[in-house]
Amino acid sequence: MVGVAALVLLAGLAGCGGSFFDAPIVASDEAESPAEPTSLAPPAADEPDSVTFIEIDVREGVVSPEAGQVDVPLGATVRLAVTSDRDDQIHVNGYDLTFPLVAVFPVMHEFIADVAGTFDVELHIIDLPLCVLNVE
Repeated sequence: MVGVAALVLLAGLAGCGGSFFDAPIVASDEAESPAEPTSLAPPAADEPDSVTFIEIDVREGVVSPEAGQVDVPLGATVRLAVTSDRDDQIHVNGYDLTFPLVAVFPVMHEFIADVAGTFDVELHIIDLPLCVLNVE
C-alpha cells in the first residue's frame, strides 16, 4: 500500500513539470533544518579579540570577497564561514584540515590557528583559492 502511494506521489510530481530531484530541499522540522544565518555572525563585541571571522561566498567559480591575505594572531580562533553554489571541500593547507561544503547552505567551521606561517585556504575539489591565512 505504501509503495502504491509513493508511485502516485511521484507520478503527480512528474506531471507538475520539472524534476522531483530538482526541487529545493525543505526541512520538515526544526531539528533537521540547516544552521540559522545568525550562527554565521561575526564575533560579538564582548568576545575577545582572539577570534578572526572570515566570510566567503563562491558563485560560478568567483570568490567574494576576492581571495586575499587575512592576518590572524597566533593562537586565535578562526571562524571560516563559506557559502557556495556547489558541493566541495574546504581545505586549510598546513593545518591538514578538510571540511565538507554543501551547496547553497552556509557552513561555518572553527579551528585554532596554533601554527605560525602562511597557509592557503581553498576549495579542494576544484582547487579554487579562497584566501591566504598569515598566522603570526
